[in-house]
Amino acid sequence: MSFDSLLVFATLIITAYTVIPEYRRLDIKLRWGLFDWVVLIYAATLIHYLLFFPTFKTLGLTPGLSLHAWALTPKNTAYLVLFAALFVITLHLKTIKLPRRKIFKFRNYANELLNDRKYDILVKSLESKIYELRRIYNANFLLAKVKKKYGPKSFWEMAAYLEDKKQKKSSKIASIFKRPLSKLAEKAVTPLPAYKGHQVAARDAVRAFLTNKEFCSYVASSRPYFAIEIFESNFFETEEFFDNYFFELMSNKSSILFWEVKNNQNVSSDHVYGLPEENKLLHYLFSDSNKAYELSVWRPIGEYLISYLNSLENGKDNSHYNKPMEDFMERGQMESPLFVGIYFFDIMVSSALHQGIRWHMWLYYFPHFTKRIVKNYNQNQDNIDLSSEFPTRYHFLLYRLFDIMRDWIECAKHLPPGQQNVKMEDASLNHDNGNIIKSSILSFGQCLKYVLSSDKFTQDFKAYICQIGFRLYFELHASPSAKVFSDVLLLSMIKGGIQFSTETQEIKEALGEAFVQFDKIPYEFEAVKNIQAILDQ
Repeated sequence: MSFDSLLVFATLIITAYTVIPEYRRLDIKLRWGLFDWVVLIYAATLIHYLLFFPTFKTLGLTPGLSLHAWALTPKNTAYLVLFAALFVITLHLKTIKLPRRKIFKFRNYANELLNDRKYDILVKSLESKIYELRRIYNANFLLAKVKKKYGPKSFWEMAAYLEDKKQKKSSKIASIFKRPLSKLAEKAVTPLPAYKGHQVAARDAVRAFLTNKEFCSYVASSRPYFAIEIFESNFFETEEFFDNYFFELMSNKSSILFWEVKNNQNVSSDHVYGLPEENKLLHYLFSDSNKAYELSVWRPIGEYLISYLNSLENGKDNSHYNKPMEDFMERGQMESPLFVGIYFFDIMVSSALHQGIRWHMWLYYFPHFTKRIVKNYNQNQDNIDLSSEFPTRYHFLLYRLFDIMRDWIECAKHLPPGQQNVKMEDASLNHDNGNIIKSSILSFGQCLKYVLSSDKFTQDFKAYICQIGFRLYFELHASPSAKVFSDVLLLSMIKGGIQFSTETQEIKEALGEAFVQFDKIPYEFEAVKNIQAILDQ
């Protein structure tokens, strides 16, 4: 290796560094440390020594290793030194992600990228550093964990410790020996580092980008699956990011959420949705519904739909749902935030139901949706055929709400009666939040009340919706494992799904008229007679 070749090599390195993407340069700066400087300086010194080897030999400054015996000259040895140094530095930069000591520099870079709105560079940098960032954020280091466990406790930590001690009811003898040992351990770990400064810097950085709505919007539109890494990190700020993320997905008809819902319609006869791995977001949330439960995924979807329906009340889009069906069922429904949001709830609740989750997953958003759809529906539209099955798109969406709830309730016929989130403890209209079937029944009654109490809908449509409940009643009544739910369903329909509500004559009359139109021949006579007697009271 000559001076010319060394200069050419250095020029190539500098040129390559200037043309690589900015996030790569940022990545190298954050990884580069003392070790890399030592290797680089040592290699540069050794290469210059080899290039001036004849001079040093004349001065008698040579180690006398007799390298010429292996045909090694100063020039090719310099090449080997350069190659070895590059190999060591490259390997080191590959293995190290985000050194703890560099978290302060990372915080500054993250803020700078946010200020310049270079969200693409920030995301690419975070993709390779999220694990180390999480460790620093939680001070998940051996010495810090030892100090936290045995060191002085904060007020809240001491309160939790005393409560735990009270529950364990440790003996007096154990306490006598434990107290002095605790004091000794506390003094022993006091000098250990807690890395509080590093932790604060990491939390400042995370807070800056997770609470930035523009950053969230970029992730939702351009790198939607990176959000899963953030959910898994479980930062304190994840909840705010999660809500903003799903608001963004619901606001964009081209988002990954609309695409995945459209491509996730494979459902079995017992209403279990297939969740293929290529639908990464839905698979992540619902293949193990505990994740959806922990993240409260119903909240951003439900709140978005309520906000959307409120905005439709006097907005121009309201006329869109008051229009005739046309091709809405074949094409338009998958572009409708209302339909996609309702369908999302179906996937969520049915997955939780079959996986034994003991929580209603806030399916009680359905009455809120129903109430606002009824309010938004305008029966005075032109060119509406009120005799058709679904005169408007709002009619169809109402039907889908009831149809989905029916599917959830009908699962009582297929699921083991002893399953905890299905087991009936109280055959009344009292809330049982751990029982998804009963919660669905109460929701069904509340939704039905809003439809039957409105004078906007024809009696034929009211009967159409009521008959969903009647058919479901007879199916449950005929199933030994689900019969216990049939009486609760009928009571919920009559009382509007609420325990202390008295049934109104208006609702009973609407149910009675619907039952007159209902085809009773296929069903058991005694069950038919029972319903008729209750409605005639």
